[in-house]
Amino acid sequence: MKRFLHFIEIVATIIMIIWDIVEFLAIPALFIIIGMLNSFPWQYYAITIGGYIALFVIAEIIAHFVAKALAKKYTPFIARKLEKICNRFSREH
Repeated sequence: MKRFLHFIEIVATIIMIIWDIVEFLAIPALFIIIGMLNSFPWQYYAITIGGYIALFVIAEIIAHFVAKALAKKYTPFIARKLEKICNRFSREH
């Protein structure tokens, strides 16, 4: 029974990792679907997806500097997601 529960835990962890990735890529996927339905040229995809990533990076930079100005600790989005994934694999429970 322990083996089965361990297997279920691994499968659930993998599903949650995939969910985190899909969550981040949901907006670019929406842009792709809209572009495909309207037959937009490749420039649309480059501008919208590139703009999304650029806005995300700018928001992270602004959040870093605002937290620094307020003397607060700030952990970037990617670091939080990686820490969350690493914590799922830890055996401290």
